[in-house]
Amino acid sequence: MSPETWAADETELKANANKRKRIQVIQTMVVKEDEDVLQLVNEKRQQHGKKPLAPKAEKLVTKKIICSATDPDAGLSVKHDPRGLFAFHDHRIVDTLHNFILDAYVTAATVPGHRILMERIERVQHRVGYSPKEIVLDAGYYNARLARELERKGISAYMSYRRFHRKEHPDCRSVKFQQVTDDVYTCPCGVKFTYSTSTRSGYHEYKPAVKGSCVGCPAAKGAKDRVFRASVHQDIYERMRKQRLSMRGKVLRSVRPSTMERSFAEGKELHGLRFTRYRGVQQVQIQVWITAIIQNLKKWTKLRSLQQYGLYLTYQMEEKKKRKSSHSS
Repeated sequence: MSPETWAADETELKANANKRKRIQVIQTMVVKEDEDVLQLVNEKRQQHGKKPLAPKAEKLVTKKIICSATDPDAGLSVKHDPRGLFAFHDHRIVDTLHNFILDAYVTAATVPGHRILMERIERVQHRVGYSPKEIVLDAGYYNARLARELERKGISAYMSYRRFHRKEHPDCRSVKFQQVTDDVYTCPCGVKFTYSTSTRSGYHEYKPAVKGSCVGCPAAKGAKDRVFRASVHQDIYERMRKQRLSMRGKVLRSVRPSTMERSFAEGKELHGLRFTRYRGVQQVQIQVWITAIIQNLKKWTKLRSLQQYGLYLTYQMEEKKKRKSSHSS
């Protein structure tokens, strides 16, 4: 297995439950304010002499959730069916050398992959003894909090870009704004925008330095000047963009479909993993583990059979080649 580069993704497994048998459950949730976002907002406000925002108290929110009457552990997914169907998510981590499955974890379809990826990486690290130096992810993992956690752990993440839908005029889009200094931006029309304030929602607001400069601009709403908003995570987004557009990022993102997607395709086409055979997340987890063991054994036997012909396709072989080349130079 490759200790340097891993790939992670999630796929949908259709639950063994009738999608028409639904019940509504009222769930009470505790909503907390993001402390990291509030800290970044207050740091910017204090730099400009503004009063820091006080943290909000926790509040209880009631939410209606549609659950299955047949399998309560399954989550409602509208990814492939606009009416919705009940499914599970299979979160996998594979190595990019021989596509061995390092981790397979089952959750409801309502749990996104970027929330549990760090937990699964630590789990694999506890089991195999090391963590990767690089990890390749698709656009579903494009999240600033995940990128910061991977950066603190010393893992270079190559994430595909997620294009968010915005109702903006094509002549004056937010992506076309250019940053001059830390507190100054210029729009495509040449108007200078300076820092105004930072909001609790996690955005820095910039307004024209001269009031009334956006009169006649197609992106302005009526006679009011446009307000440009930049995320508090703009620095991490820029670093993610540089890594994605680097030569290493382009190579690894082209390798990901042949490793990660192939692992899912093999499990669904050859081992019946497209549908769950049992009900309950624990029983589905057992099915996914058994399938992953079979896939790993098939790859292991194939690599063992190649040794009869003198082919030792292991990571240690690549390390020996690197050492020989360094000694010869």
